Amino acid sequence: PGLAILIWIGFGILSRSVELAGPPTVYTSNDVSVPKYASQTRAFKTVARLIVPAAVLTAFVLITLRPAVNQKRYLAAISNAQYLNNPRELERRLIEFASNERWSPEPVIWLADSYRWQIIQNAKPSPGDRTKRWKETLDQIRQRSGNDAGIERIIGIQAIHLYQRWGEAETLQIAKEAFDRAATLSPADQWIAAQRSLIYQKLNQSTEAQSIGRQALALSKLGGNIERDLT
Repeated sequence: PGLAILIWIGFGILSRSVELAGPPTVYTSNDVSVPKYASQTRAFKTVARLIVPAAVLTAFVLITLRPAVNQKRYLAAISNAQYLNNPRELERRLIEFASNERWSPEPVIWLADSYRWQIIQNAKPSPGDRTKRWKETLDQIRQRSGNDAGIERIIGIQAIHLYQRWGEAETLQIAKEAFDRAATLSPADQWIAAQRSLIYQKLNQSTEAQSIGRQALALSKLGGNIERDLT
């Protein structure tokens, strides 16, 4: 959309007729009256025809082409680091990608996932610094995505995997909070309800677990057509 605006402005500049304030002074040569500012108008249009295409081309490169080229370059570097099984290089490339794509949650999700795998693959419980970085990355994901049930579900799944690996209560609590947010944003999602029921059961909150489980069962019977609940 931003590029289209520039194109339309450019066409407007090229096609408009230039009118200068005040009555033009004319002179007569061979019985032909010529406006004083006619040569200035022609010069302005000539310059505009040169500048506008250059500006549109520059905008195209800056807005459309360069980000796409940079993204391909980062993705290639990330894939290479994964292939070489180099966690440090992978982390560095993902951080660079996240800095370049400042508004997208996707690079930060990948960064959090890389921390998760490093924690899971350790031979002993996760080091504090790596876990701290993982939790900080979760905050960045939420800042970029806003209120999104799908993002909360991704965060919850990552936390569940860490809990399954090490059985730490903190990661289970993170999963609970993520799925609680997801349920608030998407209350008709039966999968979210079912997962919450299991989490609450693991937290020894049996009453809540049974209530949420009944809700998941009721949602599953609707076949995804929530409007049936009105009949």
